[in-house]
Amino acid sequence: MNTSRHRLLTFAVLAIVSAIAISGCGSSSAKSAASVTLKPMSEWNAMSMTHTSTTSTTHTTTQPMKMTAAEMQKMSTSKEGLPYIATTAHGEAYFQQVGDHLTGWRRVTGLVPYSGHANHLHGPDGACSPPSKQTSNMAVVLPDLVANSKGEAYGTVNLVVHQQVVGPGYFLVVHAKPTPASQRNQIGSAPASMAFMQAMSNDPAMLCGNITLKS
Repeated sequence: MNTSRHRLLTFAVLAIVSAIAISGCGSSSAKSAASVTLKPMSEWNAMSMTHTSTTSTTHTTTQPMKMTAAEMQKMSTSKEGLPYIATTAHGEAYFQQVGDHLTGWRRVTGLVPYSGHANHLHGPDGACSPPSKQTSNMAVVLPDLVANSKGEAYGTVNLVVHQQVVGPGYFLVVHAKPTPASQRNQIGSAPASMAFMQAMSNDPAMLCGNITLKS
């Protein structure tokens, strides 16, 4: 009898110690928060299309390149970066990650009323500009954004991820079309599968925003 009580007491102590250890690990998880400013892809790409002209041996100026409509069309289908379409929409987002828990929100205005838009976090070594940094790796497949009658879309994020995605080298892309019906079961995936990325290859980007950590 004493032996049984001793064993029960031992198991109880071990359970309490384990619970404290787990609780301690959870509370020590680093928290990362970031804001995102979403701008049209055309703006990001135009920012990178600069050239340096030397006006003298001692003075150098950097000016945006002026492109014709044909050149802009060629740039929008360039294989170097993400294919994109022109838009007047813009938006913002906020993300917070504690351990594997990713939360936040996204808000976009200026969309076609009732339109749907796939959106993803890309990374880990990319950026909205230059086009060569617009990596195709989709780190997190976020829930689609759906515009209301005023062309405004808002959506929250509450997902489990298994990598640090709120940090440098990650950026948010909003696409022109919604997630294909055959791929909607992939929403929430982190990272996206190769099949999903291939299915999204015909959905041009509209907006992009770099993850900017909040101090």
